[in-house]
Amino acid sequence: MSEPVHRIRLREPWQTEERPGEILLYRRFGKPTRLEPGQTVWIVFPGTATMRRVTFNGQEMAETQCRWEVTDLIAERNQIDVVLNKEDDQTLIVNGVVLEIVG
Repeated sequence: MSEPVHRIRLREPWQTEERPGEILLYRRFGKPTRLEPGQTVWIVFPGTATMRRVTFNGQEMAETQCRWEVTDLIAERNQIDVVLNKEDDQTLIVNGVVLEIVG
């Protein structure tokens, strides 16, 4: 894989909802500008983050990964949903998630 052309940190504002035994974190953001043909967009979570479930624009991501290509899922307005166990460290998500533009 090529090196990232651009990294966009998805820091605050993450929204939080508490549920029995778990926490939902979600973040809305716009489509990255100046995407060129042949470039790919990836969501990258810190390798040490523990997540129950990750959903991007309603599409559930594979459970065993911390990096997903979302090029075909990118819309003008986007949302990442992350479900954590209540005792998991939220700061790894809030401070560590990035979009990588590659190509």
